[in-house]
Amino acid sequence: MDKELYMELPPGLEFVMDVAKLARGTVCKLVRGLYGAKQSPALWNRELDTYLRSLGFIPSASDACLYKLKSTDLQKGSFSPFSKGEQLPKEGKAKPQSQFKKGHKNKKKGAASKIKATFRNRNAHSVYILAYVDDCVVTGGSSGAIEAVIDRIKTDYKVDDLGELHHFLGMEVIRDRPRRTLEININRYIQDVLERFAMSNANGKQSPMNASNLSTKKDCPDLTTPEGKAEAEAMKARPYRELLGSLLWIHRTGGPSIAYAVHHLCMFANNPSEKHWRQAQHVLKYLKYHVDNNDGSKQVMPLGIKYTASKNQDLEGFVDASFADNYGTDDDNRRSTTGWCFMSGGGAISWKAQKQSTVATSTAEAEYIAAFEAAKEAVYLTRLGQDLDVLPPDYCVPLHDDSQACIRIAGNPCLAERTKHFDVKYHWLREKVKANKVELRYVNTHEQLADIFTKPLGVMQHNYLKGRLTGFR
Repeated sequence: MDKELYMELPPGLEFVMDVAKLARGTVCKLVRGLYGAKQSPALWNRELDTYLRSLGFIPSASDACLYKLKSTDLQKGSFSPFSKGEQLPKEGKAKPQSQFKKGHKNKKKGAASKIKATFRNRNAHSVYILAYVDDCVVTGGSSGAIEAVIDRIKTDYKVDDLGELHHFLGMEVIRDRPRRTLEININRYIQDVLERFAMSNANGKQSPMNASNLSTKKDCPDLTTPEGKAEAEAMKARPYRELLGSLLWIHRTGGPSIAYAVHHLCMFANNPSEKHWRQAQHVLKYLKYHVDNNDGSKQVMPLGIKYTASKNQDLEGFVDASFADNYGTDDDNRRSTTGWCFMSGGGAISWKAQKQSTVATSTAEAEYIAAFEAAKEAVYLTRLGQDLDVLPPDYCVPLHDDSQACIRIAGNPCLAERTKHFDVKYHWLREKVKANKVELRYVNTHEQLADIFTKPLGVMQHNYLKGRLTGFR
């Protein structure tokens, strides 16, 4: 414990010492981090970081929770059997890898951790560890290298083997080795959410939003009137924000098709109305429709994302903007909506829907701002891919846009008359285009995957883009 912190005497202390002899008001001074203390996650991260560095792991510059151990360091370090002179296995098909969990007792310092392991068949025999507080995923290019790392950790921590990775942070991981696919399934979490908000018996919906009945700020309770105050008071009994939190988690882990709907509903979180609550329930009905029809009896694409090894493994992005849309949302500021996504292995790996921070004066400007935001994510994902040894150092990310004007502005700095009022920071995009880090390419609007993040779509187009994003089409 790095701070001076005291706690009340814990229950059960009387079984290990005579509490009656203690003075009245006696308290305990913490010398180690315990669950419940604000400092505990940071202390554990510090412990884990120090330990992994001592083994030769290097944290990624793009993600501080991603650690990499090179194959050369694996042979140099104290990893049995490689520390005894045994060579790394030859490149080829890797064997299934076990999964383990660190127990709640640390032999060294009383820390706690859970680690799950899987593997990937890569040309290099590097090993990677991704940490999320005390949940970790271990992966690498060969089962032998991973087993050596796991065995080394077992010498310092009490570890319970969990087998191959199947669940992580509420996501179910389904791997089909013969077909070389990996699927992230979130049906179990969705079912829990439906039960929590009493929607298990509701009728399903085929789209997450009804475009003809969207909300506006005018639908928010008017707190200057008795009726508005009464509605606002009644909404306190509705778990609107809790529902949004659950929908945000579903959206971020495996539900890109509800991104715009969740983005739309979050704009009213400060002062929601009954109409907003019904629209949030509509999203739950959409999720229920897909969960109920996930048995293959109907041609309904499941929720989640499927990645296929035979599909394009290169990183590519899609970006779009909806200019000054009001879609019922913001009649007063007329800010445009940005939407982008990045694909690899036939499925989406990153996506976002958000209001732009400033008002665009034209469609071209709105698209240019959106491309700027997407390019920042492209640069980050490129660096992350390079840390994972899946992208070359000179990789250029293709970024698909359906605006010819935006593409020309990004590639031609001479269009000053029409773009001189643009904020200077957005021209960072030109620098990346010139440096061959990002390449803007034109895509037909019908094939623009990011369109689903900027506006409500019809059922057919929504399902088409959803299938492309999730890898099920």
